Amino acid sequence: MGCYKINIDECSLDNPGLIGAGGIVQNYLGVAIFCFASFLEVISNFSAEFAAFFKAIRVAKLFDLKWIGLEYGSEAVVWCVMEKKIPWIFEQMWLFYTDFLNRINRRIHHCLREVNMVADGLVKHAATTRASKEWSAPPRFSIIDIEWDVAEKPRFRSS
Repeated sequence: MGCYKINIDECSLDNPGLIGAGGIVQNYLGVAIFCFASFLEVISNFSAEFAAFFKAIRVAKLFDLKWIGLEYGSEAVVWCVMEKKIPWIFEQMWLFYTDFLNRINRRIHHCLREVNMVADGLVKHAATTRASKEWSAPPRFSIIDIEWDVAEKPRFRSS
């Protein structure tokens, strides 16, 4: 048992365009227990943002996580989930997971890309390779970003 942090993200190589969704699940010590990267083919950015959210919820349910903190770069999805104003196209998925979401302790909040570097790398991997993959240990290309995340080192974005 314990607390788990799930960082999720999506990326689009155009809008609409090739889309990746992905995330990382870490325990309270920062140890990655699961990573996922999903290629979503060609859909809009907004649809990809919700697809990433529901993939994270699927993983939380799969692992039967009781307390999760979701960090996500999509302010729109965070607002929709907090206000329970889910777009009609995702209502069936929302209804499917409602019982699970009502049984667990959860928190969702918006974060900037600088905080979400691991998930950002996973989604870019999915979009560029056009492949979906799940890992029970972090993929090699994400190790440095995970170490920075655990060490809470500052990140800065340059233009």
